[in-house]
Amino acid sequence: MNCFLRAADYYRQAEFHLEPDDPRRLPTFEHMEACSHKFLQYLNPRGEIVEIPDENGVSLCGYFVRAPFPGDKLPVLICMGGLDSIKDEMWFMQPHGCLQRGISVLMVDMPGQGGTLRRHGVVNRVDTEVPVGKCIDWLEKRADVDAARIAVCGSSLGGYYAARAGCYEHRLAACISHGAIWSITDIRGGKGEDFGLAMHARTSRAG
Repeated sequence: MNCFLRAADYYRQAEFHLEPDDPRRLPTFEHMEACSHKFLQYLNPRGEIVEIPDENGVSLCGYFVRAPFPGDKLPVLICMGGLDSIKDEMWFMQPHGCLQRGISVLMVDMPGQGGTLRRHGVVNRVDTEVPVGKCIDWLEKRADVDAARIAVCGSSLGGYYAARAGCYEHRLAACISHGAIWSITDIRGGKGEDFGLAMHARTSRAG
């Protein structure tokens, strides 16, 4: 089953360096997702490909995996990446360890990330408590989720996303801000368009 993770990573590396308007980008991204979907099918319990209802009739793309532990309702960690990371990469960070410890996971592409950006054109936003709140709304409707034990974790710019959500979304039981980036503009400084993250910073935001 790990061969599908490896294949997904190869497609991810190919997609990562394509310009946003390159006609190969979305098909390559969807090839990567297809490999991730194959991997999810072999998990026990089987992973789910989910769409979290967001605003304006679009959705946040995600994967839900229940921890292989007994109990009707389990805690959940909402996992997100940063400026240039996506749900399909999260497995290598928090989710694997969470599942081993009885914590289910929701890996999600927030506004400005992954399929939510590429497929639906939803750019990032400052008030990340809103999309995180949509994730909690969705989780609360599941019979296998302990709604009192939902946490969020974000890495890099996702660390800011998580911290912001933790300040304003009071249904969260915990928040992990991992290696947070608080200001993309400070990191970029006066660098030009040849700056390594310039393309991702330009295409993930509004304006």
